[in-house]
Amino acid sequence: MLAVLRRRDFALLWLGQLISLTGDWVLFITLPFYVYQLTGSALATGAMFVVQILPRALFGSLAGVFVDRWSRKWTMIASDLSRAGLLLFLLFFHSRDQVWLVYVVATLETTISLFFTPARSAIVPHLVEQDQLVAANSLDSVADNMTRILGPSVGAALFGLLGAFASVAIIDSASYLFSALLIMLIRVPASAAEARETDTKASEANVSPKERWLAVWREWLEGLRIVKSEPVIRGIFIVLGLLVLGDSPLTAVIVPFVKNVLHGDTATLGWLMTARGAGGLLGSFITGWLSKYIRPSRLIMLGLLIPGVVILIIANIPSIPLALVSITLIGIIVMFCIISSETLMQQSVSDAYRGRIFGSYGTTSSLLAVIALAVASPLGDQVGSIPVLNASGALYILAGLSALIMLGGAVIQQPARPPATVEPGEMAGS
Repeated sequence: MLAVLRRRDFALLWLGQLISLTGDWVLFITLPFYVYQLTGSALATGAMFVVQILPRALFGSLAGVFVDRWSRKWTMIASDLSRAGLLLFLLFFHSRDQVWLVYVVATLETTISLFFTPARSAIVPHLVEQDQLVAANSLDSVADNMTRILGPSVGAALFGLLGAFASVAIIDSASYLFSALLIMLIRVPASAAEARETDTKASEANVSPKERWLAVWREWLEGLRIVKSEPVIRGIFIVLGLLVLGDSPLTAVIVPFVKNVLHGDTATLGWLMTARGAGGLLGSFITGWLSKYIRPSRLIMLGLLIPGVVILIIANIPSIPLALVSITLIGIIVMFCIISSETLMQQSVSDAYRGRIFGSYGTTSSLLAVIALAVASPLGDQVGSIPVLNASGALYILAGLSALIMLGGAVIQQPARPPATVEPGEMAGS
């Protein structure tokens, strides 16, 4: 799997992400603490997470349209530079009366990220060979899980050592600048980086602003039509949607489960979170190896069925040692599904539509996560954490069975395109 890092351009992108994600997690662990330290309000702290979810749910799909119209490389560079500058506004946050500034920065940063994330997923197939896609996506997951483990620890240490939130904001801003610099060095084939913008400019050279927005509308609907008409893409969306519905309740009830069922404390919760991150890191390596012998659709199925059964075991056999082992196992095996799903989407959609597909998936998963959390949180208070965890395990298993039915025979042939032209005002699928 590490052999893919010999691909210079992918290695530059991967290293930039490793640094910027570490900076993100450093800020992620210190910003809520700092907000609570200044305001003393759990509501004010929780509101910060809400403003980070809403842009994904509202604008993720639309952002994908522009990602498909622009150069992916320069979209990522502009996103990194914008976020680097934006974070510097946090240097002016010194009192509870200025907490609105945190909300504005968090909302804008999340909105800008909506352009970076699908652009990144869409450009990877141009930086590696087709048979290296799983390895590349596995390495992305390695970076993500490494930063999830290291970032919070580094953030807490820096905040305690430097004693100033400003220093943490500057570090995260610098990480974005470093990422932008490395992406500037990437060499993307001209056909992928420039033809898209050239065609867009040529087609809109003599049209009115209204016609340009109608073109954006048509392209957005084309992306939705692919999701509906292409069996593999539709199947992935349904399967991953069930995964989000099953996984989000874990977040909602993990604290009461640890406290009331496992009779643990904050340290126990920390160990469980670390165990899942460590499992995800290990699973990223294992997925890259298994992909040589097992096709993605089978890995997706295994990555859902086994964790579903394990969640049921955790819920009904309360034991801290068993929970630690089980959470680690879940972290490992869920990577089979996540990495394989991304690879399957990259291979199943032509380059011209990848931004819209990944943008639409981001919107869908965010909306489903909000719904799941809104249902699971009060339900956990009413019936307890164990029934919620049982429901979570059942949804995992349902997702695995759906993958068996919808993706079991998935074979990658020609990337999907819309089945028909979508006219302005026409509803997708009508």
